[in-house]
Amino acid sequence: MNEALKKDQGNPKLYLQLLDLEFQSNFQNEEAVLALFERILNNKNVSIDSKVLFSQRKLEYLEDFGSDVTKLLAAYEDHQKLIKQHGGKKRPHGGDG
Repeated sequence: MNEALKKDQGNPKLYLQLLDLEFQSNFQNEEAVLALFERILNNKNVSIDSKVLFSQRKLEYLEDFGSDVTKLLAAYEDHQKLIKQHGGKKRPHGGDG
């Protein structure tokens, strides 16, 4: 899959498949998952729409499986910046605020 990404660096479907592989592994490596999210979010070939979706998924991952609340808070701040960059259209994120 990494070879395919070299040819099509902005393909969100390939990144989703990589994430699914990490999620399905018996020993889920949090650092590897977060590194993959960073790879996606820092890739200039990935559309802003896809980045917003991946950023939301990163937040959900950290809420469910994260071991460090500071990483969650940083991801939330980064997500808010990305939403502003996207134009302020945001999906409600569970809860009241």
